[in-house]
Amino acid sequence: MCADADIDALLAVMRRQAKAECDEVLSHAQAEAREALARADAEVEAMTAKAMAEVKRQLAIELERSLGQARIDRLNELLVVKRKLIRQAFEQAGQTIGAMRDPAECRRVLGALIVEAVAAAGKDAEVSVARDQAELCRQAAAERAIACILRPIDGPPGTVIAATPDHGLQVDNSLATRLARAEALMICDVSAVLFASRPAGVKPV
Repeated sequence: MCADADIDALLAVMRRQAKAECDEVLSHAQAEAREALARADAEVEAMTAKAMAEVKRQLAIELERSLGQARIDRLNELLVVKRKLIRQAFEQAGQTIGAMRDPAECRRVLGALIVEAVAAAGKDAEVSVARDQAELCRQAAAERAIACILRPIDGPPGTVIAATPDHGLQVDNSLATRLARAEALMICDVSAVLFASRPAGVKPV
């Protein structure tokens, strides 16, 4: 009987040791599971935060692009209006100049145009002028002591085109040309002012 009791006691000790070992393994496994779950939660949270940050970044880009495009569209609308106003102003100016009836004023304007054209083309230049204003141009050239050949051609009032004798160089200093150049420069200046502060990477259409 004593041997049976010893065996039972030994078995009881072994069971307790086994249970303790099982409890330790289980506790360790549970701790590892909690750590793994915590890491997974952290990774999911990080991924979620990164995804949200990317979404916000994309939304910000789209918003900036939309606002920038809306602003560019508005500026282009303004430019169209300003171009129209500039064109009307220069058309009116051309009509006013073309309708000049005062001979002295006509000679003054034509003389200034001839002087500039001859200065650009050379003193031996031939100057083509509107047939209807040929006499006024001769008077204007004489008043300014400009010795050049004047050649009447069919053209609108204010036509002044100087050319070298070999026609290798031609200078169009006509009123209509001068007005067109001034109009183009003014439109460029207006456009530069309007688009001076456009959003980076956005160009006028």
